[in-house]
Amino acid sequence: MSGSLWTGPVHDPRRYRVALGPDGPTAEPGSGGDGLLYRAWSTFGAADGAERAVALKVKLHFRVPDPTELARRAAILAALDDPHLMKVIDAFAGCALNDDDDHDPDDFDLCWVVSEWVEGTRLDELHAQPADALRLVAQLARGVQTMHDTHTSAAPHGIVHRDIKAANVLVSDAGRAVLIDYGSAGPLHEVWVTDGTASWLAPEVAAGHEAGIAADIWGVGAVAHTLITGSPPLLDGAACSRERLVLAFTAAERPVHHTQAVAEHLATLLETDPGKRPQNLRAWADQLDALLTRPRRRTVGLVAAALVAAAVVVGVVATSSSDRDEPTRVRSAASVRTTTSAATPRVCAHGLPGGVPPELAAAVAALGPDTCAAGTIEHLAMATIAPLTTADGTPADVLLVSPGQPVMRLTSAEYTSYREIAGKAQPQNSVTFGGYPTKLQTTSDPDGVTMELTSGGLVAGRRADTQMFWVPQQARAIWEGEGGLGGTLGFPTSNVFLSGGELRLEFEHGYFTAKLDQSQAGAAFWLPFDISKVGIIRVDDPGADLQGLGDLRGHVLRQAGSTAWFIDHDLVRHWIPDGGTYVCLDAEKQQLGADIPGYAVATLELGPPATCDMK
Repeated sequence: MSGSLWTGPVHDPRRYRVALGPDGPTAEPGSGGDGLLYRAWSTFGAADGAERAVALKVKLHFRVPDPTELARRAAILAALDDPHLMKVIDAFAGCALNDDDDHDPDDFDLCWVVSEWVEGTRLDELHAQPADALRLVAQLARGVQTMHDTHTSAAPHGIVHRDIKAANVLVSDAGRAVLIDYGSAGPLHEVWVTDGTASWLAPEVAAGHEAGIAADIWGVGAVAHTLITGSPPLLDGAACSRERLVLAFTAAERPVHHTQAVAEHLATLLETDPGKRPQNLRAWADQLDALLTRPRRRTVGLVAAALVAAAVVVGVVATSSSDRDEPTRVRSAASVRTTTSAATPRVCAHGLPGGVPPELAAAVAALGPDTCAAGTIEHLAMATIAPLTTADGTPADVLLVSPGQPVMRLTSAEYTSYREIAGKAQPQNSVTFGGYPTKLQTTSDPDGVTMELTSGGLVAGRRADTQMFWVPQQARAIWEGEGGLGGTLGFPTSNVFLSGGELRLEFEHGYFTAKLDQSQAGAAFWLPFDISKVGIIRVDDPGADLQGLGDLRGHVLRQAGSTAWFIDHDLVRHWIPDGGTYVCLDAEKQQLGADIPGYAVATLELGPPATCDMK
């Protein structure tokens, strides 16, 4: 046996040469479940006739009965011409690596793809300072824009990559970023093999939609986020991503200048709504380069500007309880009103601990003497929560400050509902899966309250003082297609829970079922929904499940997900908050049945929360 093995098409079986090592041909990094990658040598296509290194990859799960189809696909990708895109050189139906002189035509049944060989380091293995890493991201963005702008007869709407991640970018020794691995790439609206890698999926792809141009744009943002923070972005919105980037820049050994502006610019690629992401990555890259090269400027006006901003916050963040009685009022930093009472002496003078966000401190200062922070500051991921009390120490609402969002004043029930959307045991999952609250709105047709989340989902309920439930972004479009709050399904009556191997989300007049995505692991195994497999089940008699339970009065009903309700002697239901009320009602002994469907409980009239004197 010679020191090399060969392969090639049937008419040129020794077109590509692979050197033999001690244990045979050596696969290079970049090999994986879809195929093996070799460094090969060839004179094919070289104008000067000199042998050059190429990347030779065999597609293990691809057989080519019709070589013309393979040639068509290769021709589409070969049209890509950009220094930051891997150049496709050849594709052919060939035989396995060998050193034979005679070949059987039936042996030429493996799919081989040949591209330029880029000598360098994978981007996810490169340790670069933030500014240097982001200059590579700008190069990547320009390459991806070229891909989108490549229109041919076979790809009239451009080409998309569908699997942009740091591991699929090589950086040459000369500092050139090159996007590689076209296993999922192809014409827009034509799916070839796969649609990306778990943890790198854009929100719309995670929700079951096509991986298009906007998903590639998200991918570039995900690469930037990973290089700066050390991990891919969560599906919690651009504002949250921006704050993580700011924190990472601040902690870096050599932070970039204009940290806030750079973080804001990067986060535009990570908008949950695909339509809000930049449309042209080349222009976006030019703006990024300009931010990175713009010199730092100092100004004495910064402190003054900060003071003015704080004064504005003080004027708008607080709200009175009377706002809740007005339909369609949005309770956020942009619209709520300040309440003061000069006649009442301030008795809550203990103030706030150091280190709280300035907008939270301003919001507390704006409350006036009637209400103040309880002094115990909580944290939920990057949100800061200040429980409020009245002047006599009675617990009131909470103020919640989250990255890039207005200060929110929530009732304790609204806050409890939000932090339990993904279960009571791990409140942090409310941020992971739902993002942060952005807006509260009361409605009059029908009467209810909704809380918008940065993920695109919402939390909705009939009253602001009782349990509300989550409609995830993945299910919201289907529910709103049925009319939303006032539609055929009505208000949500449960959070997402597992039932008999399926996901289930209940409403007043029916429920959704959805298949699990078995490719996901860990706490988020039930996201994303497989939208194509969602079933809508309408319930003709929602109260039927209450029959057979006997007299409900004075007893407790518990739903799947642990939401508990006390039923009074007028058959009015009262939400039981966690804690002392559940104990004093002796709820464990008073419970009827188990896991009563939410739509069945919702047939009972809704009253205010349960209290201990209801026994």
